[in-house]
Amino acid sequence: MIKEYGALSWGARYHLKRDESGNDYLVGVKQKNFAIYGFITLVPLGVCLVMAALSWFNGDNARYFFLPAAVLLGFLCVLFFSRRERFSFDADRVQHLIGWKGLGVTLVDDWSVSDCRLTVIPIAEHKEGCWLQLSINGKQVWRNSIGSVAQTVELALFMCHYHQIAIFDGVTDWPDSKPLMVVPSEKEMAELGNVEPEAVAHDVTHQPASYRHSETPFRVEGSLWRLVWIFPVMLVLGALLFIASL
Repeated sequence: MIKEYGALSWGARYHLKRDESGNDYLVGVKQKNFAIYGFITLVPLGVCLVMAALSWFNGDNARYFFLPAAVLLGFLCVLFFSRRERFSFDADRVQHLIGWKGLGVTLVDDWSVSDCRLTVIPIAEHKEGCWLQLSINGKQVWRNSIGSVAQTVELALFMCHYHQIAIFDGVTDWPDSKPLMVVPSEKEMAELGNVEPEAVAHDVTHQPASYRHSETPFRVEGSLWRLVWIFPVMLVLGALLFIASL
């Protein structure tokens, strides 16, 4: 059965949210990356706060360095955590919105749902996990890991059912993709009546219980390496703060 929003897996609900108007939206990758930078910035911020407190109790002048540094890092944390990006599904349109918390979001672009497609694709060296990729006119605009193959397909079917967006299987014949193929359960076949399973296998409007996919190993190049640069940057920043405090 096609699940309601509240019955989706945690991974699906983490990436798919609902706004005040009740519209579903996918949280943008930029927002998630900024949140990661915010969590990383919390480390030197905590160090500065501890050093400022110790300097204050010791009565030395180092607090005049660590307090401004903590203020600067605190500002960066607020900035990183305030970033907002979403792909909102409103009627037959998909809207790309970007902005800041408290300042609202601005429409960057919008497309017809007919120009969009969701594709389930494998993750590098991980036979269970999958990406769910949103493409507009063949160009990728969003991609995130939802969970297992079944959980990823579950979200794709939810989006197809409620927002009429085309969904594709990029796992079975990787790197090629084809319309998502689903297999009804025995109970669902009984409800459909005297119909051959192959006749409904490609029709996602029939609410499936399982997903037929290949067990062939796959290898795909990942993209999370782009987040690694923040670690040496923060390491250098920490070293500079230490040198400046001497």
